[in-house]
Amino acid sequence: MEVFLIPQHLDNFAVVYEAKETIDFKKKIIYNIPANGLLIVKFQRNSSMFNHKYILVDKKNVRTDLQDFAKESYWKRVKNDKRYMLESLDGSYVDGIFSEGSANQIKISSDNPHAVKWFGIIIGSERDNQNILRKKLFYKIDSISKYIHSPQ
Repeated sequence: MEVFLIPQHLDNFAVVYEAKETIDFKKKIIYNIPANGLLIVKFQRNSSMFNHKYILVDKKNVRTDLQDFAKESYWKRVKNDKRYMLESLDGSYVDGIFSEGSANQIKISSDNPHAVKWFGIIIGSERDNQNILRKKLFYKIDSISKYIHSPQ
């Protein structure tokens, strides 16, 4: 299980998996997302499915489980001003770009063995504009792309 402890003020966060070594995901892993919403870890995700749990943490360390908006909407349990996990996104970079290739062949960066992978979620209420929130997450990822380097 992967547990994400998220500062309550954030409307998105991303985890960048910097290294190429994988770790044992049979163990519980707890991520403390920093106040800027960007966590860079020194290992790599493997290809199996994960059991994620998202927890909002306020300044007094009060913890609230973050529910999936799609699931709560399906069961008609959405509350107007409650915050939810609106969307999760996976991506990768190679030398700071999403894809690489020439005019006659394009290789998606996630297919590249040197790709640096990331995972992020968008947090908000049903009234929030998901497109704006998604752009904010991508801006966060783009802002660090110049610091992500593929191996030489």
